[in-house]
Amino acid sequence: MTSALLLGPGYPEGQLEIREEIKHLIEKGEGDDKEVIIMEQVYANTQIPLHDAFERLLDNKKPDFIVALYTKDGVHNAVDFELGTLTCHFETVKERLLILTHKDLDEKKITRYLTEGLYYRVINLNYVTPKEAADRIVKFMNSF
Repeated sequence: MTSALLLGPGYPEGQLEIREEIKHLIEKGEGDDKEVIIMEQVYANTQIPLHDAFERLLDNKKPDFIVALYTKDGVHNAVDFELGTLTCHFETVKERLLILTHKDLDEKKITRYLTEGLYYRVINLNYVTPKEAADRIVKFMNSF
């Protein structure tokens, strides 16, 4: 079974649910041999600081792929932090890192760190619906 860590905003309300829907679409659809990991589900109701939870998740789950989801209406500060943390391991993750950006996301909400750096070094695709995002993730995972 292959696994993907699905990063994305948890705020405002409804953002976590987008990732949960994508997870459901992948695990219950074509990706029956795939596991999608959402940090908030693994470390729900704990007092572990977010940065520690993220590091533990990487160490304990060892995801095969990492997908950063930039939703249209989400607050993406945590995703930016997580991608920054991942750059410490860049050579080992860059080929298995996918950035999915909602087609209608205001570019001003995206840090220049991404648009001038990572976008050109990893696969970066647009999506509109959770179904389209799920399909792109499955296709990315199947390409290895």
